[in-house]
Amino acid sequence: MLTRIGAAARRSDLTIQEFQSHWKTYHGPTAGDIAHLQRYVQHHAVLVDGRTLLPYPGFDACSELDFASLEAMDEGFRLAAESGDLKADEDRFVDKTRFSWVLGESETRTATVDGPARASGDPVTLVTWWRTHPASTKQRLLDVLTGEWEDGLDSDPTVPVVERRLVVARDDWHEGRTAPTADVVEIITFDGLDVALSFLAGHAHRQAPVLAGVAFGVERHLARPVEVVSPPSVRT
Repeated sequence: MLTRIGAAARRSDLTIQEFQSHWKTYHGPTAGDIAHLQRYVQHHAVLVDGRTLLPYPGFDACSELDFASLEAMDEGFRLAAESGDLKADEDRFVDKTRFSWVLGESETRTATVDGPARASGDPVTLVTWWRTHPASTKQRLLDVLTGEWEDGLDSDPTVPVVERRLVVARDDWHEGRTAPTADVVEIITFDGLDVALSFLAGHAHRQAPVLAGVAFGVERHLARPVEVVSPPSVRT
């Protein structure tokens, strides 16, 4: 399974609220029609008084698109380019000159709370773009994220995790394309904003030292997910 994590900045003449409204209402259905697309999730930044809760990560839109293969993705975007509708809509609200992305393999690591049984009905995602420290390696980063970092998360009953997904960049999939903006993208879904904030104040703070010398230049995006296209297995 190939997961394309994309991130783009909004046009300078749009507010974040105008941007999010267009992204969800108009762009979602347009991008959702990309051929061979198996899953499409938009991660809309959590706003309080019109501002994001976390420092600006370098983008306003962050999304996940799943395809069966690199060839399926390329074919889907080739067909979309032929129609012209996708690019025309992108031009209405995003600045594609400041685009970030990762093409990688995704894996669901933990699910301590059943996804369909969310108590609050207000899922919140924390999307973290992990970059390897120059003194380390991507494999070492992945080992820590699936080892010490994950062990601490699993052992903390105060932050029940609905789902934790890792997308590991594939350098070969980026050959002939722009480089990946991160080595690993971690997407954790929490049951409510309060739980996500508890994670940031607790686990993320306590466990941060295990990433010393392993990760550097990390960006975080606190968001509410909007599932535009569901995986075939869960569609009704």
